[in-house]
Amino acid sequence: MAKMNPMFSFSGTFNEVTQVRSKLYGKHIRSRRGSKKPALINAAFQKSVELNKLANPVAKVIKDALAPFRENFHDGSMWGRLVGLFKKHFRQHPNLDLSILEGFELYREVGLSANYNLQTAVNIVPGAEQTIRIQLLSSAMLKLEKYTVSNYRQTLIAVFLDAELRTTTQSEPVMFLLAKKMTYDELLKEENWIPVEHEQTVHWPIPSGAKTVLIVVTFEPYRADKSISRMKIKGISPVKVVALQTE
Repeated sequence: MAKMNPMFSFSGTFNEVTQVRSKLYGKHIRSRRGSKKPALINAAFQKSVELNKLANPVAKVIKDALAPFRENFHDGSMWGRLVGLFKKHFRQHPNLDLSILEGFELYREVGLSANYNLQTAVNIVPGAEQTIRIQLLSSAMLKLEKYTVSNYRQTLIAVFLDAELRTTTQSEPVMFLLAKKMTYDELLKEENWIPVEHEQTVHWPIPSGAKTVLIVVTFEPYRADKSISRMKIKGISPVKVVALQTE
């Protein structure tokens, strides 16, 4: 197709002609794509477009539900990784399965699993109003005192989702002290260091119509009453996804 250097500049498409810029030809004009013959779309590209239509809305639901808890966990790669996770899932499975979120690091600088040991137990309590009981046993897997950390803030989050992916969120933050004090020399000796285990238990009502609950935990080190924002020993991650049987 012939390409001409324009004598005047315009933006967009005019009279089936569009102005473009390329490394090879520089600034030039050409016929609008598809005006001479049908524009063919690569099959792989078309598949990617279809997967994006499936993955983006689900990823946005998760991102929006957890946005209030991510203020201290900025990670520019999170959105792309989250969409990619759902695209990979939908490429292989036609139906949504939120359990793929278990262990997904919403803050990838270090990651929750690198510094933090968790055990989660979930029970559905029957009754006139069904409730969920979540028990979390946690311990830091690194010597936080070494970083002059005096305590850490743990937030337990439950995101309930219905069949239309509408969300209801519950959360409870707690502050745990590091009970054992050591000198720096003692901390360097592995045999003298024993991680302290803490327990957090919550009971929350299950919203009507909820089909799934996403259990998420955040971990932030503190020095006295101030978050140590620049320290890369914090994390936020879904730790368990539970299917619910509700009326």
